[in-house]
Amino acid sequence: MGVIRLIGCILLVLPCVLTEFYRFCYYGSWASNRHAPNALRPGDINPSLCSHLSYSFLDLDDTATRIIPTPDPPHPETLMTQFNNLKKRNRSLKTIASVGGWAMGTEAFIKLVSSQDLMNQFAGNAVTFLRTHNFDGLDLDWEYPGVEYRGGKPEEKQRFVQLLKTVREAFESDPEVQKGRERLLLTCAVGVTEDLVTTAYNVTGIAQYSDLINLMMYDFHGEWENTVNVHSALYSDFDLSVDRFVKLWVSEGAPKSKLLMGLPLYGRSFTLVDPNNNTVGAPSSEGHDMPYYQVCQMIKEHQITPTTLSNERVPYFVHNNLWVGYEDRASIREKAQYLRAEGLAGAMVWAIDLDDFHGTCEQGQYPLMNALNLIISPDNAIVG
Repeated sequence: MGVIRLIGCILLVLPCVLTEFYRFCYYGSWASNRHAPNALRPGDINPSLCSHLSYSFLDLDDTATRIIPTPDPPHPETLMTQFNNLKKRNRSLKTIASVGGWAMGTEAFIKLVSSQDLMNQFAGNAVTFLRTHNFDGLDLDWEYPGVEYRGGKPEEKQRFVQLLKTVREAFESDPEVQKGRERLLLTCAVGVTEDLVTTAYNVTGIAQYSDLINLMMYDFHGEWENTVNVHSALYSDFDLSVDRFVKLWVSEGAPKSKLLMGLPLYGRSFTLVDPNNNTVGAPSSEGHDMPYYQVCQMIKEHQITPTTLSNERVPYFVHNNLWVGYEDRASIREKAQYLRAEGLAGAMVWAIDLDDFHGTCEQGQYPLMNALNLIISPDNAIVG
């Protein structure tokens, strides 16, 4: 995968190879329904920042064979039209419809994969839905196949591969392809830990039928642990990390040319039990996600000096009894350099509507996306 351009080197001794990395951006459609100034409607997204934009999330109907909008936000048809009209402003942009997500649960997916007939119906209906709404592909975000605490059974691990196979075959036999249109893309979002690889994912099977695999390299830690920690460490000697899980997926047979490294454009906040005990691992009573546009605003308003963890390579800050671990421009740049060095296909971000898209923190509009693009797609960085 990946578009390769060959450029002659000085003296024409050897060709230089420049890889155009993918930048797969999820967009949470509910962002259109936020209170001002934090609302971001599809038509207001800068379409040059991403190679792929994924409309999140869509649902399945009661039969589990048809893609339908979620109840919130309202007017989904209008939003999807605005979303896909972004391609008029960026002719190379690919738009993706993402089905699933954590909140949808697993019941509909479990029903869908219970029979080949249902999977066949879904695949055919998916082609119709995507073509009707002018999407370029489908992203399946089943969290997670076969996982007991999510109501799953072991056989779903292989059934997920069969679902991908069925959809891929429907995309390849789509009559529109025979007329000369590009084949619809098939991507999936996956958890990354050893437990999930063992329970939920046949990695080589997923790689065989998916065009791209979105590695959710975040939420390694959270409020469920009752201690503070960063949730997207790049490295760690004894803990969960991006580096550890990139190597895991590659060792399990996933081609680097299909792997997109997930980057969170949000932080995780914790309420400290004792503000004087505020190092990593300190007790906490609750936690929440915090969009970067809130993180950077808090740092600016309170003149906070963050600390970057030397090994994990991500920052955190403490303000009164609040502890926040997050990504900043420097950590995003370092992760972008990492994925380049590892030869991955590119980056995935959750989510573009969580960046400081208005530029209220005086770092420019979309500072995290811009930091990413400056490393892996400088032609698409915002200048000035």
